[in-house]
Amino acid sequence: MQNYFTGQRWISETEPELGLGLVVDVTTRTVQIFYQAANEMRHYAIKNAPLKRVRFTVGDAIKAREGAGLTVETIIENSETGLLSYVAADGSRLEESDLCDTSSFDQPETRLLAGHVDDNALFELRVAALNVRHRYGRLPVRGLLGGRVDLLPHQLYIAQEVSSRPLPRVLLADEVGLGKTIEACLILHRLMACGLVKRVLILVPHALVHQWFVELLRRFNLSFSIFNEDRCLAIESTEPGNPFLDDQLVIASIEFLTENPERTAQAVGCDWDLLIVDEAHHLHWSPETTSPEYDVVERLAHCIPRLLLLTASPEQMGLESHFARLRLLDPQRYPSFDAYQIEHDRYAEVAADIGKRIESMDEQELTEALDRHGPGRVIFRNTRKCVSGFPKRHAHLMPMQLPEGRALLGSDDPRIGWLITFLRNNPKEKVLVICKARNEVAAIVKTIKSGSRVDVAHFHEEMPLIQCDRLAAWFLEPDGARVMVVSEMGGEGRNFQVASHLVLIDLPRDPELLEQRIGRLDRIGQLSDVHIHVPYLKGTAEEHVARWLHEGLNAFAEPVVGGFELLKRFDAQLQNVTKKVITETRAFYATLRKQIADGRDRLLELSSFRPDIGNAIAQQINECEQSSELQTYLLQMFEQYGVHAEELDDTSFHIRPDHMFDDWFPLKAEGIRITFNREEALLRPDAMLMSWDHPLVTGAGELILGSERGSCAVAVDPAQTIPLKLQAIYVLETVAPPGLNVYRFLPPTPFSVTVDHACNALDETSALHLKNTDPWQLLEHESIRTQMIPAMIDATRTLAEQAADSAIADARRDMLETLGADYKRLVYLKQVNDNIREEELAHARAAITELDEKLSAARLRLDAIRIIGAS
Repeated sequence: MQNYFTGQRWISETEPELGLGLVVDVTTRTVQIFYQAANEMRHYAIKNAPLKRVRFTVGDAIKAREGAGLTVETIIENSETGLLSYVAADGSRLEESDLCDTSSFDQPETRLLAGHVDDNALFELRVAALNVRHRYGRLPVRGLLGGRVDLLPHQLYIAQEVSSRPLPRVLLADEVGLGKTIEACLILHRLMACGLVKRVLILVPHALVHQWFVELLRRFNLSFSIFNEDRCLAIESTEPGNPFLDDQLVIASIEFLTENPERTAQAVGCDWDLLIVDEAHHLHWSPETTSPEYDVVERLAHCIPRLLLLTASPEQMGLESHFARLRLLDPQRYPSFDAYQIEHDRYAEVAADIGKRIESMDEQELTEALDRHGPGRVIFRNTRKCVSGFPKRHAHLMPMQLPEGRALLGSDDPRIGWLITFLRNNPKEKVLVICKARNEVAAIVKTIKSGSRVDVAHFHEEMPLIQCDRLAAWFLEPDGARVMVVSEMGGEGRNFQVASHLVLIDLPRDPELLEQRIGRLDRIGQLSDVHIHVPYLKGTAEEHVARWLHEGLNAFAEPVVGGFELLKRFDAQLQNVTKKVITETRAFYATLRKQIADGRDRLLELSSFRPDIGNAIAQQINECEQSSELQTYLLQMFEQYGVHAEELDDTSFHIRPDHMFDDWFPLKAEGIRITFNREEALLRPDAMLMSWDHPLVTGAGELILGSERGSCAVAVDPAQTIPLKLQAIYVLETVAPPGLNVYRFLPPTPFSVTVDHACNALDETSALHLKNTDPWQLLEHESIRTQMIPAMIDATRTLAEQAADSAIADARRDMLETLGADYKRLVYLKQVNDNIREEELAHARAAITELDEKLSAARLRLDAIRIIGAS
């Protein structure tokens, strides 16, 4: 393990563009590094920090922050503080803490002249890694490639739209089954891939913690830490302080914070970049009372710049609670419920106006109209009518008579008797049973087990989370449990698409709660029709609810909209549902559905999904995946770093460490299956999808580019007619805070420059016939080592600077045109649409100014050199 001392200089092997870092604090577990050139403070866990000690050698030319330089003659290391002092021949001294923050380290010319050269194949691989990093940095779909998900255009559109905003704060409210979790994870993944966020807090209901953890790891290769009281106490036992500073990526149950005010205060006291809150309809608010969950999220939302709220039922708890969630996103935009209600009521008028003109509008006019009036700046809600891929629903309502004096949910309950018979008659079918409460779960499971030999899994909200996850996994296995029984809260947010039969016990009165139940099976990707079985007892309140839902709303066959308004209007009549109530329900629902479709939903439909853009993103990702460049590049990396790749088919390999394995890649001895084919990755859970986003791919590039490997080579070319060539690889890079996402305009850009022995520029050097040779056959000649090679390097730098100046000018022009146009659009929209926050304008102005400054100051760094002689 490395020893860190305050004042030392280190560089990040994964982000060398940050410049030289300065150690500002060290604890038993963490080291804090400040990168002044990028104005970035980073916390690293000591046990796996991607850091390399900056230690110049005798003969190196170094500079201080103030600009004064010296050539190192002697190096003094303080045995107590671990700090280095560099001393020149005249006795002048430069402490390492005073080094220029943009100093170049590991200079390849120093290695070359010392004879420390690499194989030519390694040099070529380094150049390939530089070119790959440059192209990947500018990919429009960067960050959207790596998810092990279907390429659904509506999800890709939302992910790109939201992640492209400077400080996104939105409500993801797609109908049940359309993939809000995937959308949120795509947004998160892209923001992280582009370096825009580092510290993330995800709050979900207790029952969903491990599901989110597994989805993030399995689908997006994001490893989060689950925080609970035991975890916090364990951290505090080894090091006092705020335990939430121990990890960058944290998942916690919202109940954990609501039950622990001290933990809430600690979470609020951290500098998070992004907050994600799932099942946000539980955040209740009214002018009189607020729920504990709302209070916690409000405190966090106030100090975290980016916020994603997820709910399939945005208005489930009423318009006031819906307004309150919008207020969490932008309190300045939504200061008053009365004002919001007026706006809400005008949606139909606005939608009608746009609808009249939509056929004559071009793309730009439609965008401007939606920007000005639509609610889609903060709300994204896709509905099933604009997204295909859902199964058919089949409703089976079965009235039953409970024998007098018999107990509900007991062995004589006809509903459970029917279920046991169904299982016996359909031995290959998996069945999901949902009821309201945990005591009902236990009673149903007991009765099924006593009346059949069927394997039954179950869970509810009060069971240990790991036990719930294990039982859910058992049900999802092809040969696992045939029946899963869950409570209302226990099953919330879970996906059980392995089943196509849903049995509903004790129906909820709320149509939106019913839709959440049905949504456990009725989702995109469900391959079978969904059969909804509703066994109910005649003469009970449940019979009236069943009739109202089925005959009045057709709720078992299709999703219901406006559930809150429907329940508010008819709740008092559900104790006695007559034909008159059914008729009134149908009439009221027809009017309500038309109002919603013509108003809010019409505007949201237009602004939440632009099929042309979503399809174009999917096409760009497909084009990336059709190219063989990634496969060729990664296999070359494997060969170089001692990883054996056994071909399984054209796009799949089994990789494992071979006898040359030297801990470069974190692979277990048994290895893993990788594939470059998305369809195979979706079908095979054991196959890891390779993409330009995958950590194995980005890590492979960092292995070579964060080291000296391949930075020097000496070769001979049998076909060469001139005595000597020098090929220099320069990298143009900016030192900028990751939050600026400067890669959009100027990712690290390699320039290959070749000159002959007389310093004349030559065309690009081919490596087809090059052979390795002993470097000292050239370097033993004093004039070549001390005069010719330095002169050739100077000549390449002059040529590279010319190319760099042109690239910088192009990047600045591109940035000013792109962001300037975006800023003008925001300024205009601010005048007509309050959804544009002042923070967005201020952020956009500052970004343009800072980006122009950082692009103008982009530096050219010599990364690699190759000398090529004639044979």
